[in-house]
Amino acid sequence: MNSVAMLPLLLLGGPAPEVESPRVRSVWVAAYNRINQQSDVWFERGDYPKIIQSLRFQASLYPNDYETASNLGWMLENVQQPEAGRAAYRRYVKNNPKDPDGALMEAQSLFIKREFAKALAVAEPALTDKAHPNLFRIVANAHSRMKNYDKSIKVWERYLKLYPKDLSAVQNLKRAKERKKAAG
Repeated sequence: MNSVAMLPLLLLGGPAPEVESPRVRSVWVAAYNRINQQSDVWFERGDYPKIIQSLRFQASLYPNDYETASNLGWMLENVQQPEAGRAAYRRYVKNNPKDPDGALMEAQSLFIKREFAKALAVAEPALTDKAHPNLFRIVANAHSRMKNYDKSIKVWERYLKLYPKDLSAVQNLKRAKERKKAAG
Protein backbone atom coordinates (compact mmCIF):
# COMPACT_ATOMS: atom_id res chain seq x y z
CA MET A 1 0.00 0.00 0.00
CA ASN A 2 1.49 3.35 -0.98
CA SER A 3 2.00 6.22 1.46
CA VAL A 4 -0.88 8.28 0.04
CA ALA A 5 -3.32 5.42 0.48
CA MET A 6 -2.16 4.92 4.07
CA LEU A 7 -2.32 8.59 4.98
CA PRO A 8 -6.07 8.64 5.67
CA LEU A 9 -5.64 5.59 7.88
CA LEU A 10 -3.00 7.41 9.91
CA LEU A 11 -5.22 10.48 10.25
CA LEU A 12 -8.40 8.62 11.20
CA GLY A 13 -7.54 9.06 14.84
CA GLY A 14 -9.10 12.53 14.61
CA PRO A 15 -7.80 16.06 14.56
CA ALA A 16 -4.55 16.95 16.22
CA PRO A 17 -4.90 17.47 19.95
CA GLU A 18 -5.26 21.01 21.27
CA VAL A 19 -1.97 20.77 23.18
CA GLU A 20 0.70 19.11 21.14
CA SER A 21 4.43 18.96 20.90
CA PRO A 22 6.22 20.75 18.07
CA ARG A 23 7.12 17.35 16.64
CA VAL A 24 3.50 16.18 16.55
CA ARG A 25 2.49 19.49 15.01
CA SER A 26 5.11 19.11 12.29
CA VAL A 27 3.78 15.62 11.47
CA TRP A 28 0.23 17.00 11.14
CA VAL A 29 1.41 19.87 8.95
CA ALA A 30 3.40 17.50 6.74
CA ALA A 31 0.40 15.18 6.38
CA TYR A 32 -1.89 18.09 5.51
CA ASN A 33 0.60 19.40 2.95
CA ARG A 34 0.99 15.93 1.42
CA ILE A 35 -2.78 15.63 1.00
CA ASN A 36 -2.82 18.97 -0.79
CA GLN A 37 0.07 17.92 -3.06
CA GLN A 38 -1.78 14.73 -3.98
CA SER A 39 -4.90 16.77 -4.73
CA ASP A 40 -2.87 18.80 -7.23
CA VAL A 41 -1.88 15.56 -9.00
CA TRP A 42 -5.49 14.37 -9.10
CA PHE A 43 -6.62 17.78 -10.39
CA GLU A 44 -4.11 17.66 -13.25
CA ARG A 45 -5.39 14.16 -14.11
CA GLY A 46 -9.02 15.29 -13.92
CA ASP A 47 -9.80 12.88 -11.08
CA TYR A 48 -12.24 15.21 -9.36
CA PRO A 49 -14.10 12.54 -7.35
CA LYS A 50 -10.86 11.70 -5.51
CA ILE A 51 -10.25 15.38 -4.76
CA ILE A 52 -13.78 15.79 -3.46
CA GLN A 53 -13.43 12.70 -1.28
CA SER A 54 -10.15 14.02 0.10
CA LEU A 55 -11.60 17.49 0.72
CA ARG A 56 -14.61 16.01 2.52
CA PHE A 57 -12.22 14.08 4.72
CA GLN A 58 -10.14 17.21 5.39
CA ALA A 59 -13.29 19.20 6.17
CA SER A 60 -14.27 16.60 8.75
CA LEU A 61 -10.80 16.82 10.32
CA TYR A 62 -10.54 20.59 10.08
CA PRO A 63 -14.05 22.13 10.26
CA ASN A 64 -12.48 25.53 10.98
CA ASP A 65 -10.30 25.57 7.85
CA TYR A 66 -11.69 28.23 5.50
CA GLU A 67 -9.53 27.13 2.58
CA THR A 68 -10.69 23.52 2.78
CA ALA A 69 -14.35 24.53 2.93
CA SER A 70 -13.86 26.93 0.04
CA ASN A 71 -12.06 24.34 -2.09
CA LEU A 72 -14.67 21.68 -1.36
CA GLY A 73 -17.57 23.95 -2.26
CA TRP A 74 -15.81 25.14 -5.42
CA MET A 75 -15.03 21.58 -6.56
CA LEU A 76 -18.60 20.43 -5.95
CA GLU A 77 -19.96 23.37 -7.91
CA ASN A 78 -17.61 22.61 -10.79
CA VAL A 79 -18.80 19.01 -11.06
CA GLN A 80 -22.39 20.23 -11.35
CA GLN A 81 -23.31 19.78 -7.69
CA PRO A 82 -24.07 23.41 -6.75
CA GLU A 83 -26.35 22.59 -3.83
CA ALA A 84 -23.74 20.31 -2.30
CA GLY A 85 -21.18 23.09 -2.77
CA ARG A 86 -23.38 25.61 -1.04
CA ALA A 87 -24.04 23.10 1.74
CA ALA A 88 -20.27 22.92 2.29
CA TYR A 89 -20.14 26.71 2.58
CA ARG A 90 -23.08 26.76 5.02
CA ARG A 91 -21.51 23.99 7.13
CA TYR A 92 -18.40 26.14 7.48
CA VAL A 93 -20.49 29.14 8.59
CA LYS A 94 -22.39 26.96 11.07
CA ASN A 95 -19.13 25.65 12.53
CA ASN A 96 -17.50 29.10 12.56
CA PRO A 97 -20.24 31.64 13.34
CA LYS A 98 -17.74 34.29 14.45
CA ASP A 99 -15.69 34.24 11.24
CA PRO A 100 -16.42 37.59 9.57
CA ASP A 101 -15.49 36.06 6.19
CA GLY A 102 -17.70 32.99 6.51
CA ALA A 103 -20.53 34.23 4.29
CA LEU A 104 -18.17 35.29 1.52
CA MET A 105 -17.90 31.86 -0.13
CA GLU A 106 -21.62 31.31 -0.68
CA ALA A 107 -22.36 34.96 -1.46
CA GLN A 108 -19.63 35.01 -4.11
CA SER A 109 -20.89 31.78 -5.63
CA LEU A 110 -24.43 33.12 -5.86
CA PHE A 111 -23.27 36.47 -7.24
CA ILE A 112 -21.22 34.82 -9.98
CA LYS A 113 -24.30 32.83 -10.97
CA ARG A 114 -26.23 36.12 -11.14
CA GLU A 115 -28.52 35.11 -8.27
CA PHE A 116 -28.31 38.58 -6.77
CA ALA A 117 -31.27 38.38 -4.37
CA LYS A 118 -29.93 35.13 -2.90
CA ALA A 119 -26.43 36.60 -2.66
CA LEU A 120 -27.84 39.54 -0.72
CA ALA A 121 -29.76 37.23 1.60
CA VAL A 122 -26.49 35.51 2.49
CA ALA A 123 -24.18 38.53 2.53
CA GLU A 124 -26.15 41.36 4.12
CA PRO A 125 -26.59 39.75 7.55
CA ALA A 126 -22.82 39.19 7.69
CA LEU A 127 -21.89 42.71 6.60
CA THR A 128 -20.01 44.13 9.56
CA ASP A 129 -17.04 46.45 9.72
CA LYS A 130 -14.86 43.33 10.09
CA ALA A 131 -16.26 41.65 6.97
CA HIS A 132 -14.00 40.94 4.02
CA PRO A 133 -13.90 43.87 1.57
CA ASN A 134 -15.25 41.60 -1.17
CA LEU A 135 -18.42 41.06 0.84
CA PHE A 136 -19.06 44.81 0.66
CA ARG A 137 -18.39 44.72 -3.08
CA ILE A 138 -20.79 41.81 -3.59
CA VAL A 139 -23.57 43.56 -1.65
CA ALA A 140 -23.08 46.92 -3.36
CA ASN A 141 -22.85 45.43 -6.83
CA ALA A 142 -25.80 43.09 -6.28
CA HIS A 143 -27.93 46.07 -5.28
CA SER A 144 -26.76 47.92 -8.40
CA ARG A 145 -27.57 44.98 -10.65
CA MET A 146 -31.04 44.87 -9.12
CA LYS A 147 -31.34 48.64 -9.68
CA ASN A 148 -31.45 49.36 -5.92
CA TYR A 149 -29.11 52.30 -6.38
CA ASP A 150 -29.82 53.95 -3.02
CA LYS A 151 -28.79 50.79 -1.18
CA SER A 152 -25.76 50.36 -3.39
CA ILE A 153 -24.67 53.93 -2.68
CA LYS A 154 -25.07 53.42 1.08
CA VAL A 155 -22.92 50.28 1.00
CA TRP A 156 -20.20 51.97 -1.08
CA GLU A 157 -20.18 54.95 1.29
CA ARG A 158 -19.93 52.65 4.31
CA TYR A 159 -17.14 50.73 2.64
CA LEU A 160 -15.23 53.91 1.79
CA LYS A 161 -15.34 54.98 5.44
CA LEU A 162 -13.41 51.80 6.21
CA TYR A 163 -11.16 51.85 3.12
CA PRO A 164 -10.97 55.46 1.91
CA LYS A 165 -8.00 54.83 -0.40
CA ASP A 166 -9.81 52.24 -2.53
CA LEU A 167 -9.97 54.11 -5.84
CA SER A 168 -12.00 51.37 -7.51
CA ALA A 169 -14.68 51.78 -4.84
CA VAL A 170 -14.68 55.54 -5.39
CA GLN A 171 -15.37 54.90 -9.08
CA ASN A 172 -18.07 52.36 -8.27
CA LEU A 173 -19.79 54.85 -5.95
CA LYS A 174 -19.65 57.48 -8.69
CA ARG A 175 -21.09 55.00 -11.20
CA ALA A 176 -23.94 54.03 -8.83
CA LYS A 177 -24.82 57.71 -8.38
CA GLU A 178 -24.80 58.23 -12.15
CA ARG A 179 -27.03 55.21 -12.70
CA LYS A 180 -29.43 56.43 -10.03
CA LYS A 181 -29.61 59.83 -11.72
CA ALA A 182 -30.12 58.25 -15.17
CA ALA A 183 -32.88 55.99 -13.81
CA GLY A 184 -34.71 59.10 -12.62
